[in-house]
Amino acid sequence: MLTKLSAKPPTHNKSFTSYKPPTSYSSPPPTEPDGDLLSDLSDDEPPQEASVQSVSDAFENEQAIAKGLEGERRVNRILQTLGRPYLSNVYLRDERGTLTQIDHLVKMHWGIVVIETKTYGGFVSGTANPDTWKQSFRKFGSRKYYLFQNPFRQNYRHVCVVQHVSGLQRNVFSHVVLAGDARTSLFIHKQVIRLRRLKTELQKRPEKAPHIDYKDLDLAWNRLKQQAKANRGCEAEHLASLQSRSF
Repeated sequence: MLTKLSAKPPTHNKSFTSYKPPTSYSSPPPTEPDGDLLSDLSDDEPPQEASVQSVSDAFENEQAIAKGLEGERRVNRILQTLGRPYLSNVYLRDERGTLTQIDHLVKMHWGIVVIETKTYGGFVSGTANPDTWKQSFRKFGSRKYYLFQNPFRQNYRHVCVVQHVSGLQRNVFSHVVLAGDARTSLFIHKQVIRLRRLKTELQKRPEKAPHIDYKDLDLAWNRLKQQAKANRGCEAEHLASLQSRSF
């Protein structure tokens, strides 16, 4: 038997206020570091009284190697959704026969992109020397600054090796991807690519990319694949080569 519903809604003890959506949404302002941390984000030399150490690369954290591999895996997952041929953890030889390790190579319609992945933490900024960046962890109680090679300089060498092996010159492009949670100065921010922007940036044709015939691009890509395959298992040789170099 159906019961007829009362036209009058039931009353409640608590008063009800109707929800009015905001006319506009504004994200909360970013959290600014303490004044003591602002110096870490300036693109100048560390203070004279600071403790400074030069390292081969920026310290990511106490598990730098594991973090670095995780950053490369994150990039791999993005590249898998791109729908373009790519290679990861590639070993190529330069004109002197020296091995170089490259994180990722991507074959786009207009050329080949060379990706250097960094999983930095802490605070990363530039210095008066364009070839040198600095990192600090003052938020975690450390007063030391670490000076390391600008990763674009590092990736420039990779670009040169790719040009040598592939035979291409003007159609090889460089990207440095920041896969970590480091806070960066404005100078650094404008150069690196965060993971969330990687796919979009890769899909943009560089303004200065010259036309390249598909046959030439395919030939260059096959040369890279062949040498990458030939150099599999050369990690020990590459590490020994790195140890013999100086920063």
